[in-house]
Amino acid sequence: TITSYLSIKLHSTGSELEDTRRLLRQHRLDTNEILQNIASGLVTCNTAGTVVYANDAALRILETTPDELLGQQAERFFENSCPDISRMIYLASQAQIVVSRRTVELSQADGGKPLAVSSSLLQNGDGKLIGVSLVFEDVSSEIKARQLELRGSKLAAVAELAASLAHEIKNPLASIRSAVEFMIEREQTGNDPQTAKLMKCILKESDRLTELLKQFLRFASDSP
Repeated sequence: TITSYLSIKLHSTGSELEDTRRLLRQHRLDTNEILQNIASGLVTCNTAGTVVYANDAALRILETTPDELLGQQAERFFENSCPDISRMIYLASQAQIVVSRRTVELSQADGGKPLAVSSSLLQNGDGKLIGVSLVFEDVSSEIKARQLELRGSKLAAVAELAASLAHEIKNPLASIRSAVEFMIEREQTGNDPQTAKLMKCILKESDRLTELLKQFLRFASDSP
């Protein structure tokens, strides 16, 4: 009876252990599937600075392969392409100093790539450091959008300044034309044909500049 009881208990315990193992395997699969499908790159290093994990996004952003990255010293891997990341790993593993969304430049064959990088500490239940994780994403589009926005703001400011300047030119130009018209009406040019020709030239060029300013102001306005 005791033997049968122990056999049943062992069988029951074995079944429970197998169920637990199955749940753990499923949990690992679910976690890995999530990490492999996120858009941000994730690289994990142990306390020795060796890369032990990298998701697909990390490999794509870094333009590398698992064979080239996994098992490598992270500081050495990044020392040429991005020394800032090497320093982040060193600070996190040696001094437990982490950073949040710091923008760095990743050097690649086709030019630089801006990355927003955050580091974090991996600790066990006792609070002991067991590794360092880096999460990063390509922020090229974000930076370009900010640059375009800044450029648009500058263009709007230039347009406003130019419109103001055009008004400032238009006012004295009108005064010059009025003064010349007044001089002609008062016959202050006398009978000198050269002076009369110059007066007419002033009026003609004043009208031309005034029309140019009108066209420019229409172009600089917000109307369609």
